[in-house]
Amino acid sequence: MKAVIMAGGEGSRLRPLTCCKPKPLAPVIGKPALEHIILLLKTHGITEIAVTLQYLPKTIMDWLGDGARFGVHVRYFMEAQPLGTAGSVKNTNGFVDETCVVISGDAVCDIDLSQAAARHRQKKALATLVLKQVDTPLDYGVVVTNGEGRVTRFLEKPSWSEVFSDTVNTGIYIIEPEALQSVPAGEVFDFSKDLFPKLMHTQDGLYGYVTDSYWCDIGSISAYKTCQFEILQGKTQIVPEAEEIREGVWIEPGVTLEKQVTLRPPVYIGSGSVIHAGAQIGPYTCIGKDCVLETGATAVHSVLWDGCRLMAGSSAYDAVLCDGVVLKPYSAVQQDSAIGARSIVGENSIVRPGIKIWNHKMVLEDSIVSQNVIWGDSNAKIEFGESGIRGNVSVELTPEVAAKIGSAFAAACGSGKIAVSSDEEYASIMLKHALTAGLVAGGVQVVEFGKQPIPITRAGIRFYGFRGGMHVMKAPGGQTEIRIMDETGADLMREGERKLENMLAREDFGRGSAQDMKEVLSLASYRSYYIRDIVSSLRNAKLGFNLLVHTETGLAKSILTSVLNEVSCDYKLSGTPGRGEAEELEKLRSGMQSGNYDFGAYIDSSGERLTLVCKDGTTLNRSQFLMLTAYILMKSHKGTEYIAALDHSKWVEEMAKNLDGQVVWTKTSPLEVMSGLVREGGGESLCEQFVLEFDAVGGLVKLLDFLKEEDCSLQQVLQRIPTAYFGRRECSCKNRSKGHIMRHLMQQHEGRQMEMEEGVKIYEDGGWVLVLPHKHKPLLRIISEGMNQEFAEELAQKYQRELDGWSEI
Repeated sequence: MKAVIMAGGEGSRLRPLTCCKPKPLAPVIGKPALEHIILLLKTHGITEIAVTLQYLPKTIMDWLGDGARFGVHVRYFMEAQPLGTAGSVKNTNGFVDETCVVISGDAVCDIDLSQAAARHRQKKALATLVLKQVDTPLDYGVVVTNGEGRVTRFLEKPSWSEVFSDTVNTGIYIIEPEALQSVPAGEVFDFSKDLFPKLMHTQDGLYGYVTDSYWCDIGSISAYKTCQFEILQGKTQIVPEAEEIREGVWIEPGVTLEKQVTLRPPVYIGSGSVIHAGAQIGPYTCIGKDCVLETGATAVHSVLWDGCRLMAGSSAYDAVLCDGVVLKPYSAVQQDSAIGARSIVGENSIVRPGIKIWNHKMVLEDSIVSQNVIWGDSNAKIEFGESGIRGNVSVELTPEVAAKIGSAFAAACGSGKIAVSSDEEYASIMLKHALTAGLVAGGVQVVEFGKQPIPITRAGIRFYGFRGGMHVMKAPGGQTEIRIMDETGADLMREGERKLENMLAREDFGRGSAQDMKEVLSLASYRSYYIRDIVSSLRNAKLGFNLLVHTETGLAKSILTSVLNEVSCDYKLSGTPGRGEAEELEKLRSGMQSGNYDFGAYIDSSGERLTLVCKDGTTLNRSQFLMLTAYILMKSHKGTEYIAALDHSKWVEEMAKNLDGQVVWTKTSPLEVMSGLVREGGGESLCEQFVLEFDAVGGLVKLLDFLKEEDCSLQQVLQRIPTAYFGRRECSCKNRSKGHIMRHLMQQHEGRQMEMEEGVKIYEDGGWVLVLPHKHKPLLRIISEGMNQEFAEELAQKYQRELDGWSEI
C-alpha cells in the first residue's frame, strides 16, 4: 500500500503561524506535524510516499529530503496553482497504481490505518472515508452511512441549521486507482465537493470507516494548541520523545532547569532551553528548543516555538509564540493571541486577548495592543448573522471596522463597480461613508445610490450590471446591519460570507496605491427608474384600489406615494418611526375596522417584507403570504417553477398540480431562496417571485395588478388557497450536542420517510416534522405541519418532548 500526503495548503486560518512556515511543519510536541504523519505511515508498513506541494514547497523539501532518515522513500509533486484535493492526487501522474492512503499534512492522529484498509478491501470499495464523531462538525464534511457502511449522505462544512449528524470526514481516505478515473487532469477537483458526491449518487463503492482513535485537524490556532495539550494528557498513543522526570513533565536532553523553577504538569520542554530561577511553566505548556525563560517569566496554557525568549517578569497566557519571539521585561501576551516569528513585544506592553501580530513586528514599550498588527488595525471578529453583519454602532460596528469590511469586499470582488446605499438613519449614513472609504482604498469604483430601501439597491445592481453592493440599515433591537450583495442583487451566499469572514479574520486584503483610487459616482436618481420599471411591468395601467398602508420609514412612504399615484389607487399612509412591527400591525388592524379599505398592508423598516391585513382585520402570517405568492405566480405563468423553502407547506405541491406548476425545494434560509430565484435562466416568473417576497413596494403593486386582472378581492383569492396548519417549538441544547442529537434522532426514526437536505425532516401519517439546529443559538427549532392545527401542535410537542430528553447528550 502507498500513501499520498497532501501538504500544499496555505494554512490561512493559522496565520501568523504559517506566514513563513507551511502548516505541515508546525511543531507538535517537539516534531513537525508532518513527521508524526510519516511515522504513523511507517508503523503500518507504508514506505512509498508521495507529497503534494504548492505553498512554500522548498521549505518542506529541504526538511524532509528523500525521506531516508525516516526509513521511507518520498517523491514530490508540485502544483503550479491549486488543483483541489482530488486534483492534487491526480497530479501525482500514475503514482497511485495500487491501494493508497490519502492523508492531509496537518492531521495529527493515531488511527489504525491497517484496520481501515482491511475494511476497505472487505467491502471491495473504490474509496473509504475514515470518519470520526466530533462535538462541533461545522468545519468538516458531515457524513451518514447505512448499516453496511455505505455512504448515503455527505455535506461539506455545514452551518448549524444543516447539521444532521456528528460524524465527520477526517480527510483521510483509502482509495483505489480506479476512483481517480473520474477526476479530470489539470483541473480544480475536490474529493469532498466533487468526487465523493458523484460516487455516492452512482453507488460506486463509497464507504465509511468510523474510528474511535485520536484525530485532530490543526487547521485553527485553537485546535493547534488543543492537540498538543491532549497529547500531554495522554489522550493519544503519541508519546513525547523526552524523559518524563516526574508525572506529566517531559524534558528533552540538554535542558537547563535552575532551582526554584515552578513546573505545573503537563509540561514539555525542548532541548537546549534554559529556565531560570523563579520562572513558572504550566500547566498545559509546550516549550520549543533553545528557549529562555528569565526570572519571574510565566508561560501557562501556551505553545512556544524554538528560540523564544521571555525576559524578566514577562508572561504568556493561552498564547502561541512563533520562532524567535521576544517578550521584553514585564510584557504580557493574553489568551488566544498569536505572535509571529521574530516579533518583539516591548517592555511593559500588553497584547490583549485574541490579537494576531504578524512576523518581524515591533511593539513599542508601554503599549496596549488591542488591534491586530499586520497592515491593518483591528482585533474584532466580524461574522455574518442570519442576514448580513449586525452590531451596535461604535461598539461592534465602528467606522474602522466598516472600512475594513469595505476593503475586504473590494478585494473579494477584484474589480468592477460596487453600489452603496443606506436608510435615513444618521448612524447608517456614517457607516456607509466608512464602507465607501474602504472600498475606494481597495481600488474599486463606488456608485453612491444615496438613501433608499434595499430592494431598490438590489434592482439597481442587476440593472447596471454592477459587481455587487453594500447597504446599511437599522435592524430590530436598535442594532445596525450591513447587507452585502453579489452581482445578482441577492445577499451573499454562505460560501461568499465565509470567504469574506476569513479575509477579515486574517486581514488578508491589500490596499491600492493613490493611482488606483477612483472617483465616487452618484446615482441617487435611480429611484425614478425603479418606479418607472414597476409601473411599466403591470398589465393594468389603472388599478383603482383603496388601501391603508403602514410603514415606519419615510423612504418607503415617498416611493409608495409615487407608485400608487401612478396606478390611480386611493390610499392612506400611516406609521410612526420607532413604533415597531407589532404595534404598527395593531394600529393597522384597528384602522381597517374604521375605514372602507380593500385591504391593509404593512411594510417593514427594511422595505423588504410585506404583511397583509384583510378587510375583517385578519392578518396573513408568513406561511399564508407565501402560499398566496405561489398561487399568483402559478396562475399568472403556466408551467412556472416556484422556489419553496423546506418549511413551506406541502399543500404548495397540490396547488402546483392543479395549476400546472412545478415546486423546487430549497433550504430555509432566505439566502438559499434568493439564490434559487436569481439563478441564470430563471425566467420572468422567478424574477416576479423575488419581487413579491423581497420587495414590499414592488410586491404590493404586483398583488394589486393580479387582483385587477382576476377581477376579484384579496379575500376571494385566499378562499382558493388551501389552508396550512403549522406548529412551532424550540428545544434548548448545547452547541456541542447538536450533531449528537441529530444523529440520534435519525437512528430513532430509522425506517420512516426522511429528508436531510437541511436538518432532518421526518414524515408522519398526516404531516411532517422538520428539526433544524439554530445557526447561532444553542437550540433546535421544530417546525411541523398537520392536517389541522391541533394535530400540527401535537406533532411539534411530541418531538419537543423527545428532543428535551436528549438535550444533555
